[in-house]
Amino acid sequence: MSDFAELKAVIERARAGKIAVLKVPFALFVKGRPRYPVVKVMCADREKLLVWGYFREIPSAWLHISRSGMPHFDLWGRPAKRVLKEEEALEEFFGKDGFNRT
Repeated sequence: MSDFAELKAVIERARAGKIAVLKVPFALFVKGRPRYPVVKVMCADREKLLVWGYFREIPSAWLHISRSGMPHFDLWGRPAKRVLKEEEALEEFFGKDGFNRT
């Protein structure tokens, strides 16, 4: 799947009220530290996203609303690594599109 097709699928999943995770194709650079991948976690249902974040110890203050109105978390560092590891485990167990994150 192309990057654009993957982005489109993630946004559609988020608009449908499901938790959608996207690894952004750029990294955050902090002088003197390694580059961290940036991960966006989004869902049109703000409350569902806040609960998801709560159970992963992501502060509710980190929630942003994009210009298009989509609630999301921008994560990097340890929280991003934790989310990516969780996603990898889910995909390994269920297959890439074999489960619904509700």
